[in-house]
Amino acid sequence: MSELAVDEFIIDYRIVILSLNGALSSATCATFRDALARAVAVRHPAQIIVDATRLASTDSAGLSALAESAEHVRGTGGRMIVVGTGPHRPSLTGLPDTVATVGAALSELRGRGGSSDQP
Repeated sequence: MSELAVDEFIIDYRIVILSLNGALSSATCATFRDALARAVAVRHPAQIIVDATRLASTDSAGLSALAESAEHVRGTGGRMIVVGTGPHRPSLTGLPDTVATVGAALSELRGRGGSSDQP
């Protein structure tokens, strides 16, 4: 049975990091979506970093959950960045807003890359 753990960290009282550990699959998408919903509900606009560096696997349902979640967050005026992409995880590189490290994501959200500066 696949499992997913989601740890939540709050940075600067406005940026939420959701750190995923395990498998993001059809069996575990609800766990991810619940954590994301909590993060979006308490921050407006939501600025969320999804740290996928510790994901063991991701199936098509998991990839869809990430893409749909990013779209939902954008629809609320926020931004969601997925971390942990690159040559070692080609399936994640097709997501709309990705960077290689949490540090790079924090820099984008703290700087001009944040949602309040986008058209």
